[in-house]
Amino acid sequence: MLSRKINRSNLFLLTCYTCFLVALFIEDISIFSQKLSFLVIGLKLFVSISLVVVLSFKSLKKKEFKYLIFSTLFGLLVLAISGDFFWLIIILMSYAAKDVNSDIFFKISIFEIITLSLFVLVLCFANVVPDIISYRTDFSVVARHSLGFGHSTVLPLIIFYLTAYYVMLNKEKCNYAILLAFALLSCFVYVYCDSRNGFLSTILLVISAYMLKNKIIKRYASTIIRFLAKHIAFICITFSVIPSYLRAKDILTPLWYMYDEIFTNRSLLGASAINKYGIHLLNHMTYSEYSSVVVLVDSHVWHGIVLDSAYLYVLIRYGILVLCYVWLIFQSLYKREKNSQFSCLVIIIVAIANMTDNDILSYGFLPFMIMSISNVNTYIFRKKGSWHG
Repeated sequence: MLSRKINRSNLFLLTCYTCFLVALFIEDISIFSQKLSFLVIGLKLFVSISLVVVLSFKSLKKKEFKYLIFSTLFGLLVLAISGDFFWLIIILMSYAAKDVNSDIFFKISIFEIITLSLFVLVLCFANVVPDIISYRTDFSVVARHSLGFGHSTVLPLIIFYLTAYYVMLNKEKCNYAILLAFALLSCFVYVYCDSRNGFLSTILLVISAYMLKNKIIKRYASTIIRFLAKHIAFICITFSVIPSYLRAKDILTPLWYMYDEIFTNRSLLGASAINKYGIHLLNHMTYSEYSSVVVLVDSHVWHGIVLDSAYLYVLIRYGILVLCYVWLIFQSLYKREKNSQFSCLVIIIVAIANMTDNDILSYGFLPFMIMSISNVNTYIFRKKGSWHG
């Protein structure tokens, strides 16, 4: 009887996860509109209420309950000042999933993302969903196809995250042929989408995972990989924020011009965002307010601004405290996975990929969030440097 109750509870939880992933995925399709936004809001409300129900049937220890209340209050605070359900939902879902094997979320994500992506591609080739054409710069002649998604970066990143899920699930047992298939698929998509970040991240992960299967390389690389996995979030946050901040203050400006030649105006966009929005401990601003603010970027007028850096976007959109929370998520993820070099490798490359793309608040990073957040509070409240997760 108890087993049945647990199974039913988990099934309800996995349904919530599925609905939330679908809601986030819809936002990445090129036909996303005001009508679809109501569907997304409805799904998020359903998930929020359902998770409260799931948690009400959970048997939590006193310390776990204290941590849940602390995290939920943080999620509610962010919701109140930003109007965004995202943080509250993933906090509730993470605690509801505390006793569920994290592998199931990677497997569900693989199935859902492949199914939904194929559906979008079929609709695109049938001319039901538009293929949005963009260019890397105003002077570029190479067309970047979105293939039915909202931007040309989406599909290459989907392939990267599918590769990351596969490595997380299989670790040392990764199959050479499957890794090669991911690399070839990424190369094929790169021809059409011309998105370097997703492509390079996939190739780097495949090559690195292949090399780690060599026992000699694995032994000598162990210390470096674990060190990087532990500190990579702080490194990426620093190298994402500092160029934009210094450029906003007109410090070392010639250096950031050269930086932007490589990273396509990212310091310019970041500096413009910092000058217009400012940096706050917690930013009291809804997404509609964020997207309606007039921002001047190198004499061009924008309504809102697209920041291709997850860390910079979180800083500007939500504030310093939420960016610190993102760092804690990576720390928690490292603590959970530090005994596997393959998992540490995934953590490193995922963190680096989010320096030049904004995917931490999307479905790609969602399973990593779910497996990490329930341990974030134990990281905050740990005693004498020990880990209670």
